Amino acid sequence: MKTLCLILCLLLSLPVQSLAETVNSEPITLVQLGTWTTMVEYQGQVIAIPTIELVAGSDVPTEQRLATILAPSNGKCTMRELALEDSRPLQTVMAGTIVVVLAPGDGWTLVWVNGQGGYVRTECLQFHAPVTEIVGHAVVVRDGRTDGKQTVTLHHIPSSYAPKLVSWPTGTQVTVLAAEKGWCEVEANGVRGFIRERHLMMLDEE
Repeated sequence: MKTLCLILCLLLSLPVQSLAETVNSEPITLVQLGTWTTMVEYQGQVIAIPTIELVAGSDVPTEQRLATILAPSNGKCTMRELALEDSRPLQTVMAGTIVVVLAPGDGWTLVWVNGQGGYVRTECLQFHAPVTEIVGHAVVVRDGRTDGKQTVTLHHIPSSYAPKLVSWPTGTQVTVLAAEKGWCEVEANGVRGFIRERHLMMLDEE
């Protein structure tokens, strides 16, 4: 596992290289990035790696090694090939998406997301250090149901009037990062944001 983490660290430091490599002829693929744990596929199995280990070899300051996309006006931002407004667009990244920061800058920041490296406006990022402690894990609920037939909204900040990031079906499992004043900061499916505490059912931790 230590070897796998070190190789992934090296891959994340190379923005032009695809985040898939081989160890003993076995492919490694980044499945889902989180600020607490990151899922990778190796030898046919999906493995959870503490994200703090994944980015441990980065030269970026600890508090800036990860970020979420901020886009309160339209819910998305454009990642570009170069740090120029008229540079070729590479992809559209939705608000709340967790990204790896490769090189922070005043105007533009080099990030890695969805298997690709590119530049986004620094003002479109909220930086995070890798999470080292969590509240626990929970399931999204509404009206006491977890059958996936209803949805609950994830917000950009802890306010019902804040822009919506995504709607998760009930039954979605999330990692609870913090809880305060009726709101919880959570992450799941590569997205981080805020959800009403009443819409979460904490799971018993073994």
